[in-house]
Amino acid sequence: MKINHLLCLLFLAVGLNSLGQTSRDIEDYKFKKDSVKQLIDKSSGDETRIIRLKNEFARLCFLIPEFEDGFLALQEAKALSDKLDYAEGEAMYYLTLSYFYYDRDNPISIYYRKKAQQISNYLEEARDDNSNFTDIMRADSNLDVELFQDQFNKTLARDELSDNKEIQANLLYAIAGTYYRLESPETALTKLTEAINLFSEIGEIYPAFHLSTIKMGTLVYLEKEEEAKKIELELIKLMSAEQDKNNLALIHSAMANGYRMQGRWSLAIEYYLKTLELLDPVEDRELRIIDQYNLAIAYENYGMDSRAADNYRIAIEELEKEKDSLRLRIAYGTIVFPLIAIEKYEEAKKYMQLSLKDTVRSKDWAIARYNDAQGQILKSQGRYKEAIPYFQKAEQGFRKIEGVEWALAFMNLYLAECNFQIENFDQALQYATQSLNLDSNAQATEKATLLLSQIHEELDNPAMAYQYLKDYQLLRSEKEKSEEINRIADAEIRSILDESEKTINLLEREKLEKEKESIFQRWLIISVLIVLISVVVLAIILYRNNKNKQKANAQLKRQKKKIEQTLDQLKATQSQLIQSEKMASLGELTAGIAHEIQNPLNFVNNFSEVNNELLDEVSEEIEKGNHDEVRVILNDIRNNLNKINHHGKRADAIVKGMLQHSRKENSEKEPTDLNVLCDEYLRLAYHGLRAKDKTFNAHLEKDFDPGVEKINIMAQEIGRVILNLLTNAFYAVQQKKCHTNDPEYVPKVEILTRKKLDQVCIQVKDNGIGISQNILDKVFQPFFTTKPSGQGTGLGLYLSYEIIQVHGGELKIDTKEGEGTIFTILLPV
Repeated sequence: MKINHLLCLLFLAVGLNSLGQTSRDIEDYKFKKDSVKQLIDKSSGDETRIIRLKNEFARLCFLIPEFEDGFLALQEAKALSDKLDYAEGEAMYYLTLSYFYYDRDNPISIYYRKKAQQISNYLEEARDDNSNFTDIMRADSNLDVELFQDQFNKTLARDELSDNKEIQANLLYAIAGTYYRLESPETALTKLTEAINLFSEIGEIYPAFHLSTIKMGTLVYLEKEEEAKKIELELIKLMSAEQDKNNLALIHSAMANGYRMQGRWSLAIEYYLKTLELLDPVEDRELRIIDQYNLAIAYENYGMDSRAADNYRIAIEELEKEKDSLRLRIAYGTIVFPLIAIEKYEEAKKYMQLSLKDTVRSKDWAIARYNDAQGQILKSQGRYKEAIPYFQKAEQGFRKIEGVEWALAFMNLYLAECNFQIENFDQALQYATQSLNLDSNAQATEKATLLLSQIHEELDNPAMAYQYLKDYQLLRSEKEKSEEINRIADAEIRSILDESEKTINLLEREKLEKEKESIFQRWLIISVLIVLISVVVLAIILYRNNKNKQKANAQLKRQKKKIEQTLDQLKATQSQLIQSEKMASLGELTAGIAHEIQNPLNFVNNFSEVNNELLDEVSEEIEKGNHDEVRVILNDIRNNLNKINHHGKRADAIVKGMLQHSRKENSEKEPTDLNVLCDEYLRLAYHGLRAKDKTFNAHLEKDFDPGVEKINIMAQEIGRVILNLLTNAFYAVQQKKCHTNDPEYVPKVEILTRKKLDQVCIQVKDNGIGISQNILDKVFQPFFTTKPSGQGTGLGLYLSYEIIQVHGGELKIDTKEGEGTIFTILLPV
């Protein structure tokens, strides 16, 4: 019977694997179980020893397997442990639950071991006492699934376990696994949902999350995409809301596994990388190795064989440090194929030899994989005849193993490709047809279909060649459609994740603000209490010393009045200084505007005077009767009037442009072209300074990004900031010009704009005197200035900083003393 590839993955995710032990192994476990049972019966008084023995008994029952007796013993141990409030007993409980999953790489098994480890150091002791457990062969495809299902159902029905929802949830999970194995995904989905609900009910977030990713994959397999997408969005929402770092790492890993099952490799890679960032290198080393290995698998399936090999190497290195022979043997066999793909043949051969020691799977499997790898190396080197015997041996080996039709499909495909290359078309046709008939892997099916078209073309069967070509094109079309759907779905998920991250960041900022407010309120209360205590103490002293009280009160009143007057004066002075700074900016602006308007006015005056002279000439020429000359002069007058009109409109445009920036109140924002705003204020600042100092000259540079769109700002306020920064820049280069001995120094001021993701950047650069590092952290403080007394209020940069903060932006400074300064404004789009 053919099993769909995704259904196989779902079955593996559930992790229902049987032990590959012999009847002798089972008899050994039964003997140990009976011995432990006798020890339990003989034990009395030492309840902690009974808890340990019952857990040991339960684990042995799981290995035989006798699930009913095992879970009953585990429940009794748990009840006794709860009664004694025995933390070690709770750790044993979770460790024993992990043994229920024969595959120790099963995420739920890892989760329970991690919980046990967090509770106590019992886990390390248990590993020492049960080291043989990790060497047991995990998977046996000859599993009697129905027998297991019957045991699970009988155990679930026991009244003694009805109150333990965690055990019930794990049993339902296992029952779902049997239905996957029996190819009944609809029933498996029902059991899986029941398990999810129970895990959620008892607050076990990670198991519920992990099972939900399997449910999502099942719905995809059943072509219920809308339901699958709904679960996916719920999982993302849950992941965004999770605060616990341990849970966050685990659910990222579960999400990665879920996407891996669906073949959504790019998202799987993304989540595995996030998981590795979150996992602790020491405490989570086991899960880190597993996720490193899974990341390599994802890279391999995504076609990034070099990255896959790198990550397999990292996983192997860590496994060698851990001396984990079980997982090492699997990894040795897996790294071979991406190494072959990137033509690292010698390294691949090294790992092929190591993989032959694989006792995790059957010997047939290890030898078949070895021959497969040897064949692939020879095939990739163009040695097709030499490759054929290896693929034949591999195909024969895989035929002895149940449930690996996908491997048989590839072996027949490789044999067909090799025979095709050596022009043995009849043999190629036979193998390609066998590969296609297995129909167990989409990639093999697609390649076999195209190869059959090519074979029939060589055999001069154009009709069959055309039919297979049509079939291939249909498969490609369906694959591309599926990939496009996945790309769209991945893009939607990434968009949702981005929104979630923004929401989280916003909530974190709000939380920080609330914490600051709370701290402020606490200090305020403390301050009030201190003041109250001081007042009480003062009142007692004043009560005992009435005369001193009167003097003190009078003095306090005088001091209070003086302080209030001083405060009022300071406030008034501050207001005046702020107004002075604004007026200074206005003065700079006015000077610039005056200079801008002066040029067109000069033209108007000059042309008006010329016209008066021309009118006198007209009168003279009329008297002379020289009409031709009159017409020429009148034409000149008309041209001059047009020029007067042109320069009048130019002055009008300048005035309107300035009114445009000041016509609204400060609190109103409007869409503003920053490039135009910067250009205007550069001219105004420069001409304003030139109006005060005719000797001043500077080289101006403008670099405006045309991609900068209009953004909502208070144009007048941002203009004030730009004007202030430009004025400071001109001052800096002017000072350097006055004090430098370098004859080649040219004052230079540059303003530029740039679009950066969700921000707009404005930079004002100068090559002036720069700012000393000693005072750099003070430049945005109110009333701080480096200018001589009377030349600056120290409020310009302070007000600029406040304006940018109000706009939700940033004002940064980068300077080097003696070389220049760069002010950077970042405004949100």
